[in-house]
Amino acid sequence: MHADFADLEIDQLILLTCPICEEVLSNDPVFNDSASSTCRHTFCGDCIRETLYCHECREVLDARDLQPNSMAVNLLNTLRTPCIFKANGCGWKGKVVDLAAHRKACAYAATTCPFGCGEQNLMPRSMRLHVASCSFRMLDECACKKPFRFNERDAHEASCLPGLRRRLRPVSALGRSPQRAFRC
Repeated sequence: MHADFADLEIDQLILLTCPICEEVLSNDPVFNDSASSTCRHTFCGDCIRETLYCHECREVLDARDLQPNSMAVNLLNTLRTPCIFKANGCGWKGKVVDLAAHRKACAYAATTCPFGCGEQNLMPRSMRLHVASCSFRMLDECACKKPFRFNERDAHEASCLPGLRRRLRPVSALGRSPQRAFRC
């Protein structure tokens, strides 16, 4: 193996992408070697064995016709690529075969809000701030202990507080008043 690696641009990664999972090829890349089929796409071994269907050609494939793609393996092990989050500021550059592992740990990976507010392209640094202030975040700080979304707080208070007050009336009837106001 050479110490120098050939460089691959991000937009060229499509050539080494599985048409099923749409990720860079992994786990024993294979191709269809059937004489009766026109499909010559390369797939992740696990992806195609699970479906036996090419999404590009719309062909059903036979597992007996799947052959290892040694050229794809050699390319994955020798070509270098920048991180797919290079535009976000990531300076990583490494072998294509290592890209999937890097992507999982990349500090520049953009993601969407876990609460479903629709906010996209959140970087890990800004995710912490967004999660703390997202109006769709879940709360459970009410005395009733029922979880509700922050943006539903007023409606929750309107339905929850009257019920809590009714349950607390016997305490007030004994001549004691609550020391603090109840607020969800």
